[in-house]
Amino acid sequence: MFNTDSLNMSQTVFALFYAIVWGTLANAWPRWRAFDLSLAKNKEEKPSIFWRWLLSFFLLNICPMLLFILIFIVLRGWQLCGQNMIIAGKLLVIMLQSLTLVGIYWIWIGILQTYRSKFYPANLDGQIYHNLCEEQDLNQKYAEINFLGGLGYLVFPLSLLAFLTWLSSDP
Repeated sequence: MFNTDSLNMSQTVFALFYAIVWGTLANAWPRWRAFDLSLAKNKEEKPSIFWRWLLSFFLLNICPMLLFILIFIVLRGWQLCGQNMIIAGKLLVIMLQSLTLVGIYWIWIGILQTYRSKFYPANLDGQIYHNLCEEQDLNQKYAEINFLGGLGYLVFPLSLLAFLTWLSSDP
């Protein structure tokens, strides 16, 4: 059993917002058929399904778990005390950490768009992929901006957390 008495308020707030963002993003995954192995019935789709599932498993499952653990450990030393403005600033930084998941999601989309032929069949059957719009969703011209936007969402909150943690640490 997990002992919640050992969590500080910073970790609790972070875990709550992280769960909310991860759950919200998980609602967008079905339209991309990220984990839909039932599509492997079609032999020409098997390679693209395998690579899409592998990328999705790593970026949408493993990376968020590792990121959660890393941030959770860093927040172990954060205390929500002091003046109201300081507490509000710390809360803002803590809540921003959950947006790193948006960064991972956008990076994932950027990779799918960049290497579309690796992750999706050449002919998108309208019945199977009816919610995918090739022009908007899988167009390579959007890949770079999605990838860079994802990096921004990933790097900015983590850099801010690292800087503030370093700033408040004892020499």
